[in-house]
Amino acid sequence: MTEEKVLNTSLRIYDDSYINSLKNLTSAVHEAGGKIHSQLLYGGSQVFCEIDYETLGPSAIQDRFSKIIPKAMSKDDIVDVVKHFSDAALRSKKAYFDGVQINAASGFLLNKFLSPFYNIRSDEYGGSIENRSRILVEIRESIAKECGRDFPVFIKLSVDDFMKDDVKGLEFPDGKEIAKFL
Repeated sequence: MTEEKVLNTSLRIYDDSYINSLKNLTSAVHEAGGKIHSQLLYGGSQVFCEIDYETLGPSAIQDRFSKIIPKAMSKDDIVDVVKHFSDAALRSKKAYFDGVQINAASGFLLNKFLSPFYNIRSDEYGGSIENRSRILVEIRESIAKECGRDFPVFIKLSVDDFMKDDVKGLEFPDGKEIAKFL
């Protein structure tokens, strides 16, 4: 899988080469008495820069903002993304972050899995709220396995897609159920 980019200016923890420089950041925060968490996300078709790779999505549905049509993810792609999140969390722990936040909001890849508009899968990752949330549960469990259950994992959710034009996206009642389920 290619390195994925959302913004050209965002911090990265895609491979081990980032750990030492991020230790400088986390050490400065700790020395000042603070706590710091890394935010992990996979943009999917929600990107804000020029890209030179094929984007991924739960289904091949055009992003309403970027207009990109992502490749519908295979189960192997999903396994790879789950592993990328847990690897990034482990790197975060090695760089002395106090925990991680998984960004499943703002139209990024994991938010697309939760949305019935973008996720039209008919396998165990689509359909019901439980199935659409499955990738997040797998990521959380994979991080716990890699980093230990005492390493905090927060999940940032959008609980409403605010779709218009009679489009059925993620709506608040479903968003509440996802939050309870997680």
